[in-house]
Amino acid sequence: KDADSLRRFEGNGASHESHRASAHIAVDIQGRKHSRVTLDLRGDSGAGKLVIPALYPLNSTGAPLTDITVERAGDNGPTTLRIRVPDDQPAGTYTGVAVDGATNEPKGTLSVQVSG
Repeated sequence: KDADSLRRFEGNGASHESHRASAHIAVDIQGRKHSRVTLDLRGDSGAGKLVIPALYPLNSTGAPLTDITVERAGDNGPTTLRIRVPDDQPAGTYTGVAVDGATNEPKGTLSVQVSG
């Protein structure tokens, strides 16, 4: 992937790195289990329009993570990605697609690694 056309955000709710990013996204993980988040967005993604329907387990039969919201404070305000990880969520990697809420076009991917 071309670093000039990609924004990459990783962390446990507090850190991120970006390449030519015009939007900053805070990550808020709610739950007792340690979780690591990776959000890869295309360079043209409008963070205020993102929708993430669900994250599905890659190597387990656990239920998907569905309590995911992307909130933006006003037109130019900060954007926050909130993910609630239930206390009984099986350990594993959960992945999904970030889509434009207006067009349903894919804009990137989200991965959450839940530790056991």
